[in-house]
Amino acid sequence: AVGRTYRKEIGDQLPHDLIALLEEHASVLDPEFRLSVVKSLIAVRNRRLCEAFLVLPLFFQLFRIPDKKLRELVYNHILADVRRINRNGINHKLNSALQSFMFRMLKDDVFIAAKKSLEIICELYRRNMWADPKSANAPIPEP
Repeated sequence: AVGRTYRKEIGDQLPHDLIALLEEHASVLDPEFRLSVVKSLIAVRNRRLCEAFLVLPLFFQLFRIPDKKLRELVYNHILADVRRINRNGINHKLNSALQSFMFRMLKDDVFIAAKKSLEIICELYRRNMWADPKSANAPIPEP
């Protein structure tokens, strides 16, 4: 309710502040506080106060943090957000950008980040949201 009521006052600054906080200090924040900040950012995104291009790359970066609750929350939100974005027709521009980012994440040094990215690609393929050859061949390493 606050986001809708004070949309002009909040403007674009709140999402940018939350993203900056997570980008700079996510690994050293208290786990409960970090989870609260991520939930706040998800609420901002769900109310369409910021674009998916802004938050989804950050959420993939959060997979690197060794916090199981955080990874589960982020994983479920990414799936739900991509599903919601493509509900009224496929958004090729966003899907292409996300696929490119996820394919880069598959080569990440942190195993769990790469694994979660692969799980998201497979789940979106399984749900016929990304039923293209690029997604189907994602698990196959390049020669």
